[in-house]
Order: sequence, then structure tokens, then C-alpha cells
Amino acid sequence: MTTIEYSIKVTPVFKLCLKKLDAFLIRKFNHNVANEAKRAIKSKVKSQLSGNPYSAPHSDRLLELGLTEYRQLLVDSHNVVLYRVEESTKTVILLLVFDSRQDLKKLLFEVNLLV
Repeated sequence: MTTIEYSIKVTPVFKLCLKKLDAFLIRKFNHNVANEAKRAIKSKVKSQLSGNPYSAPHSDRLLELGLTEYRQLLVDSHNVVLYRVEESTKTVILLLVFDSRQDLKKLLFEVNLLV
């Protein structure tokens, strides 16, 4: 049985959210916590989503907004990655990353202004 590898596409919004997450973690904790979070995100995305992108559930937060195609990967007890799967190209498109302690509405507002 052949396993299909999905490619991972990082959007500009995801990159911006990752920078904001980094700043949040440095402010709240320190550089070591921020660096470890980034390593964990990269590792979990690569190990779980490239081989089985449908393993994570749909995002309840986005379902409430009527966005049904997005899934959420819980990286650890606080960090969440929102993504969608583009089946036609076998691509996982990373949309957002955030710490559950961040204000999601504020983050989305700020990101929208910066993109």
C-alpha cells in the first residue's frame, strides 16, 4: 500500500501569525518557550499533516462562522494550527497558528490590517 505525501503550503497570513505568536510567547514567557513552540509546530505539522491531513477535526471556531473546510491541529496544550486540504493538488494549506491564550478576534483583526 502506497502512502500519499501531501505537500505543505505556508500562507503569508500563517507566517504573520507565527511572528505574532513568537512575540506573544516571548512577552509572556521567554525566547526558549517561543523557540520550543515553533519547533513543536513545525514537527507536528510535518509528521501528522503531510501523511494524514484528515486526522485533525474541523475547527469549531470557524464552523460557527460558516467556514466548513478548515481543520484544526492541536500541537500541544495551547498551540493550534488552522488549515485546509486542497485534495486536487494534494496540498495542506496552513492558514493560522495561535496560542489558545491569545485573543483570537484581536489576532484576526491585526492580521487583516497587516496583510
